[in-house]
Amino acid sequence: MPTHLSFSASVVVDGAPLKEYNVETVKKGEMTTVTCWIPSEAGKRYEIQWKDSICEQSTQGNFYIDGHGCGSSIARKKNKIMIKRGLRPSETTLSPFEFAPLKMTDDDEAATLEMPRDVGQIKLRIRNFRVEGREAWSTGVALPILQTYSEKAKKGIDHLTSFSGIISGPKKTACIIGQPTGPTFLQFCFRYRPIGILRAQGIAPPLVTAQAEPSSRSRKRARSSPKEAVEASETGGALKISDGEDEIERLQARLDELRAKRPNTSGRKKIKLEPEQTRIKPDPSGSERIVIDLTW
Repeated sequence: MPTHLSFSASVVVDGAPLKEYNVETVKKGEMTTVTCWIPSEAGKRYEIQWKDSICEQSTQGNFYIDGHGCGSSIARKKNKIMIKRGLRPSETTLSPFEFAPLKMTDDDEAATLEMPRDVGQIKLRIRNFRVEGREAWSTGVALPILQTYSEKAKKGIDHLTSFSGIISGPKKTACIIGQPTGPTFLQFCFRYRPIGILRAQGIAPPLVTAQAEPSSRSRKRARSSPKEAVEASETGGALKISDGEDEIERLQARLDELRAKRPNTSGRKKIKLEPEQTRIKPDPSGSERIVIDLTW
């Protein structure tokens, strides 16, 4: 969430803030601007949230969507989240903010219509404010009309905000009145584009695809391809013998120990040979000594 001093703001979709990319803060004179990029999805409604974590005095947040003034809200309590969901054409209806695809045409006449420079931007401008009271809410606002542009005027813009949907809402009966006590000192600017565009331009990281896990058969094959080994145990279980000289001496001692524990055991122990076949054979002299043959 972009922040500056005690102020923070975000654009929220489906109850969660959108991921912000390339957050930058620039101060010019008395004005600080915090700019970032967010992913937009056509058909998704959004709301703007902001708060002041200290709130030493009241502040007014003015909203601008694609260059259109969209009202304001007043922060008077610390950490209270201020929310702007849309415009009110009447006291009981609301037109929610909604991402929508840019309307395009091949009509030559539309080519003369310039694309406003603020299309694809959501702005929140904050200034100090003195609250003087409340008054009855009187009238609704006119909804911005979506324009149709030509491909020549597109300028890399794919989405804008639609105000075409109308829903019922709680009746608005009053509004706060007062006076600003200074110029705008802070602006949050959210530039929105489809996530594919942000990735293509290197603003958002590329999509990471999950690698498929190896099948159980391939895992088994990988486990069954070890160094050359011989398995033996007093119960027929597995005892690995590698082809290293130190390992051979250790296992020779182990075999001698096992034979000493079972003096009456007759017959040969079962030896399992794996690839490259190291083998164990009895000494031709008939003694109890075990010979490890590495000549195969």
